[in-house]
Amino acid sequence: MPKAHELRVRLSALREIGNVMTAMKSLALVEIAKLSRTQADRRKSIENILAAAHDLITFYPELELSANTRGRGDLWVLLGSERGFCGDYNADIVHAWQAHTSAVPSASTHAAIVVGNRLGTKMGNVDAVVSGASAAEEIPDALIRLLDARKEVERKRDMTFLQIMTAYNTETGVVIRNILPLPKFDRESMGLRTPPLLYVTPQKLYGQVLDQYLYAAFQDIFSTALVVENQRRFAHMTTALRRLEERVEQAQQQLNRARQEEITQEIEVLLTGTGMLDADYSANG
Repeated sequence: MPKAHELRVRLSALREIGNVMTAMKSLALVEIAKLSRTQADRRKSIENILAAAHDLITFYPELELSANTRGRGDLWVLLGSERGFCGDYNADIVHAWQAHTSAVPSASTHAAIVVGNRLGTKMGNVDAVVSGASAAEEIPDALIRLLDARKEVERKRDMTFLQIMTAYNTETGVVIRNILPLPKFDRESMGLRTPPLLYVTPQKLYGQVLDQYLYAAFQDIFSTALVVENQRRFAHMTTALRRLEERVEQAQQQLNRARQEEITQEIEVLLTGTGMLDADYSANG
């Protein structure tokens, strides 16, 4: 059995690890709460931007036709994690991507951007890997990195328009979602009679609206995925803490037994030093 001193060191280390894991668990809860509070606002913002885009297309249908005839390929955005301790979060994206490329062989030639360095280490040949977000406050910077990478991919592949697909984790599993072209809408239900008053060309305004839509759509996707990432991290930490508590309890029991043995040995040494043990042996002999 290890000595009491070694067991004390081990017990202290286990408790320190437990404190770190408890802090990670608490931070995961904080992130979930922050991101969940803004979900309704994010979705409303996307609806408003889409309404503006649809208003333009209603009176300038050539914008939609132009967009649909310029595409030369697809861009895939694969959203992973920047941090660990979230189970199969990144592996699920890899499996979804592999399943898709197996079902659609041409997909392997599509442009692909990976968001999240941990996922990037698991992927093969992709066009770019950008750092993701570890917290809600980091999402805007991650979005800028993604949109800049998209422009760079367009430049390298000589693409003026991209159909954009994304794969990311949700509470129900990996979702593959079409971001561009814009979702279809019912022009008859718009009820518009007067063209909007523009101070720039329709083409320029439509491009700006699309940029805003991409930013808002990916902001919502990043936030949704980060909630799921933290939910998995919370569950992972909960399970790990339960196992750690069992180890702490075992180490504490070993320490108690080791300490009892040390006390017994110390008592025997003291009794031997005073000759009391010898006297007992003589009396019993």
